[in-house]
Amino acid sequence: MDDKRLVDHFALIGVGSTGPIERDELIPTASSPTTDTSLQLSSKTYDFTPQHQQPIVDLAIIDRTHGEDPPAGYETIWTTPNNFSANLNHSGLRNHEMYLCIRRGRDKPPITDVGILFEGRERVMENVSVIETTPHGYPASIFSSSFSRERTLITYRRAASMILCNTLAVTDICVIIESKGETPPHSFNKINKNLNRSMLGSNVYLCYKKSVIYPVRIQYRPRILYTFPPTDDNPYYTFPDKTPLFCFPMGAFIERWPSKVTLQSVAPTFSTFLLSHTKQYGACISFYELFNAYDRLLLTNNDLINRLETDNDYLYASTCVVIFSRYPFFDTLRRFLFIIYQLIFSSNMTTSNVNQLIDHIPLIEQYLKHFFYHVPFPSPSKPRIFVQYDEPLLIVLPEDNGLPQNGASFVDLLKNLGTDNTLTLFLYALLESKLLIHSLRSSVLTGVVEAVNNMLFPFQWQCPYIPLCPLALSDVLSAPCPFIIGIDSRYFDVCEPPPDVVCVDLDTNIIIGG
Repeated sequence: MDDKRLVDHFALIGVGSTGPIERDELIPTASSPTTDTSLQLSSKTYDFTPQHQQPIVDLAIIDRTHGEDPPAGYETIWTTPNNFSANLNHSGLRNHEMYLCIRRGRDKPPITDVGILFEGRERVMENVSVIETTPHGYPASIFSSSFSRERTLITYRRAASMILCNTLAVTDICVIIESKGETPPHSFNKINKNLNRSMLGSNVYLCYKKSVIYPVRIQYRPRILYTFPPTDDNPYYTFPDKTPLFCFPMGAFIERWPSKVTLQSVAPTFSTFLLSHTKQYGACISFYELFNAYDRLLLTNNDLINRLETDNDYLYASTCVVIFSRYPFFDTLRRFLFIIYQLIFSSNMTTSNVNQLIDHIPLIEQYLKHFFYHVPFPSPSKPRIFVQYDEPLLIVLPEDNGLPQNGASFVDLLKNLGTDNTLTLFLYALLESKLLIHSLRSSVLTGVVEAVNNMLFPFQWQCPYIPLCPLALSDVLSAPCPFIIGIDSRYFDVCEPPPDVVCVDLDTNIIIGG
């Protein structure tokens, strides 16, 4: 085992510090949901956040029995996903006809959570607002009974500030009637409280969807800025050309942040992926760097330039560091990459030329040389390797239990889906279904998808298999053969999967399709 290498390659990927950004390096961004994976840019508004992704900032309930109309600027949820009436008192006797209204915008802090309060049984939590009256002052209780004074009220929690910069907020709400066979749509979280508490009537539930709220941004094609070991050392080796796609599965962006937002307030994100053709695991940390070379945006459209350029805001560009290994030491690789990230981040805090990451390479290279060439692969005689950097690293030899060694995380699988849905997913895999596993947390996708694949042992999955699929490659979902694919849940903000695909939501523990 002495000839085994712990890691293979390291790369720094981003916008770069020199050279122009040509027009063909900027990628159009979606303006509306579509079933076509070739996304188009709105030529009129240059609004890079789709309208359906605008956060919900206000909720209201109208009583149609009293003839109330939606307030100005609000949209009413009139129907359920299957076009039944979205009356919150659906089929209830002697109850008023109530509908939920929402307002989207950016003029106030967005709503981050929606709930239902059974008055008398529960208490109102901190920072939670309760809708007690309609816009015209009528009672907004969904369910009322002559035998009890308990009310059923809709509640919500609002974000603490107006800063909308890569944060989660409620972007859509729907009403489903389970007694009519309806289930939550893709990526929607169901509030498990029946709005109809009477013995008669339908089972009515409220569902909401959270999405990432983006600042104004433009998408660019990232470059591989630096590799270690240098590719010149091995003329027969070609660095995987699809690496930037997997490091930025939802794309790389230059974003305009409010001046109050700093790099310290936006945490880096860790993700893993698998290059199946080379059998290499990738571990990646994505973060932002200050982009102060505004003149490099050689765009022909002045409106777009004016949209990005403001006196009080700053531009930041997506950047990442990635390391490849043929062994899934994800925890070790994550810790090492965070050490590299801290080197970059601390250097940025102490230098005035914060946009040029290449200047930090000599310091980073010292760590890389030691980690690549001086840290041995664990062996039966030395199953634990302890390395002391700024933070300690522990590399443990995997147990030889007869199972194939991969990046499977059965803990994450059971934690997110539970036993029942895990067995259901196992059955779909045995039946060679088209499986799409999705989550907003890219750090768990590869481990869960690998666990599903590992459950099939001693059988082997011979069809398309992508634990973390970039959005740009999502047309594979239209393949006529079975597949197991993991993807970011933001895919559903711009696309709809084919109807024969089984969608597994790790965030809401819901399986749709089949």
